[in-house]
Amino acid sequence: MEVYEAKNAGFCFGVSRAVETCEKMLEKGEPFYTVGEIIHNETVLEDFAARGVKIIDDGLELSGLKPGIAVIRAHGAAPEVCSKLRDHGFTVEDATCPFVKKIHRLAEEYSDKGYHIILVGKKTHPEVKGICGYVRGGIDVVSDESDIDDIFPIKNKQILVVSQTTFNQNKFKYLVE
Repeated sequence: MEVYEAKNAGFCFGVSRAVETCEKMLEKGEPFYTVGEIIHNETVLEDFAARGVKIIDDGLELSGLKPGIAVIRAHGAAPEVCSKLRDHGFTVEDATCPFVKKIHRLAEEYSDKGYHIILVGKKTHPEVKGICGYVRGGIDVVSDESDIDDIFPIKNKQILVVSQTTFNQNKFKYLVE
């Protein structure tokens, strides 16, 4: 039997960066938390848990937690999440994927210009929740065709369409069309 390695095997750049951030934190020996699961990979999460990495749940229940270092997951987080952590005395280490950060900047910039933002992605995904936190105006999240009828017509506004980075590209194109 021959085994072939896929052309694109392994973690994407953003996930690798987030894992490396946690590895560096572990090397320093300082206890730290991740805000939500740092990535979607049970093996990595189990390994980090066994090595003492704790997860702060997405609801940011911080009472009873000793402030320390909080690492923002690869999927990012809304600005309010980082503010709440800092207000509670945490130092925030941002491991957000640079591609996700780019969408944060676009959503923020264009919503500040008065655009209505349409975000194509899974409504419950942490990346989508984080992106929504950068919008200072109208935003609609579209996961499938049934969501489209609910958002139109949008009158007297320009529209920016962005996508969750891990959303299926073919489905994105289909929904945009």
